Amino acid sequence: MSTAGPVYAGGQWRHGESTRVSQGFFWFPALTTLKFDPRNLFAKKVSSLLIFHVHAIEFSRQAAQALKAMPRNVATIIRTKLDALATDPYAPNPNARKLAGRDGYRLRVGDWRVLYQIENGRLVIMVLAIKPRGGAYQ
Repeated sequence: MSTAGPVYAGGQWRHGESTRVSQGFFWFPALTTLKFDPRNLFAKKVSSLLIFHVHAIEFSRQAAQALKAMPRNVATIIRTKLDALATDPYAPNPNARKLAGRDGYRLRVGDWRVLYQIENGRLVIMVLAIKPRGGAYQ
């Protein structure tokens, strides 16, 4: 069990919450911040717990076939990037951008482009296509 670090609670230092993944939710402690306490003019360490719901990833038939056909190391990198995207699809990412002129987004992974849509009602990222850079937008 890993701990998040010491937290000041109840007049003594205690270990924070452990990092764990449970049923589609990521639970982890937020960055430890210092909180000003006007009663004794000392800062106390306080930690809060953040909860993010993870979007599921679904592949179209074309995207699944492309993922199977490509080299294993490239497919592993693409899966890793998609897993990171699933935790927060709207987080600032220089490699993910909204497509101009149509619905959806693109994720840049080396020489490959992953075209996807975010379905917020179902909390799903639908991967539509995985193509080489030159032919991705035709």
